Amino acid sequence: MSHSNVLKYVKGTRQYKDHHDNQQALYSAFHTALSSTMTQSDNVPENYKDARATPDVADWMKACDVETVKLRSFGC
Repeated sequence: MSHSNVLKYVKGTRQYKDHHDNQQALYSAFHTALSSTMTQSDNVPENYKDARATPDVADWMKACDVETVKLRSFGC
């Protein structure tokens, strides 16, 4: 790790403030995006079996495939 990268963890440095501000902005953006997409809905299945029984099963299976690939990339 370079000296400039270390400075982002040292309180009082410009790099720390920039990093901290960036992290807060990312958190705010993530929270906003999540809040707007995670509304409760009556058509969200409770489990895998329910998802397989919905009319939009193809979309649920694609989502499962995407999540499986992500988990495997993390070694799960």
